[in-house]
Amino acid sequence: MAFLSGEYDHKIDPESNRVSLKVELKKMLTDTGFTGTYYLTLGERGVLCLYPEKVYEQFVFKGAPKNEGGEVKDDQIVAYERMNFGFATRCELDKQGRLLIPQRIRRRAVLGTDIVIVGVNDHLEIWDPDRWEAYAEQMLPVHNQQHGGARKAAFEEALSRKL
Repeated sequence: MAFLSGEYDHKIDPESNRVSLKVELKKMLTDTGFTGTYYLTLGERGVLCLYPEKVYEQFVFKGAPKNEGGEVKDDQIVAYERMNFGFATRCELDKQGRLLIPQRIRRRAVLGTDIVIVGVNDHLEIWDPDRWEAYAEQMLPVHNQQHGGARKAAFEEALSRKL
């Protein structure tokens, strides 16, 4: 199972609004099959998210607001469509492996020149370094608890196969 992971320090060229992806990040995108067309959109907490096209298509349609019966809420669908499709920018990496981050979306995400690109399973997130560090610090206790639970579950599964 292939997924995107890790933290990568990058810089946005202030003149062109492009970021040159590092070799290891480009290789990971290729190795996971996440190549071709992407969607760059504003995610939770104002973070920029870069989704491979197929992942974004699944995400955006499955995430539509639904009522308790599982039906799409008519009164919220217009706002949902406006925000999700309006904020999304279809993009591709150029031949040098650079990603254009349009000024408007860069401003909404409050990104300066320095950024951190974080691999998050099926997409990349683009963070301001200070905001990423603050978030990571805040979430570290939760991570420790989840990691411990996952290790225990993996150990118990391995143990049950041995018995």
